[in-house]
Amino acid sequence: MPTGSRKTVKGLYILYLDDYVPKIHSIETIIEFFEDKLPVKVPPETLDFFETLSSCYLNNRYPEYKDKMGVKIKEPEAKALFSQTKEVFT
Repeated sequence: MPTGSRKTVKGLYILYLDDYVPKIHSIETIIEFFEDKLPVKVPPETLDFFETLSSCYLNNRYPEYKDKMGVKIKEPEAKALFSQTKEVFT
């Protein structure tokens, strides 16, 4: 889920700015580069959601990050994040 969202946002970066996408895992940071070019403003609560989504990605990609942060996502929380992700990208 976070990887697909991140790739979608990186695709928007390419569409609005440049073929070279910075190697950044933070979805909200990538959006900040081209947010002013979007037809609608991204609500602050959506940017907050992207921050949460990015942390899920880091937890899964880098086990040492998960160990350091001690964060584990339970199934109900994962389902809620998935549902919210579908809402944001549709």
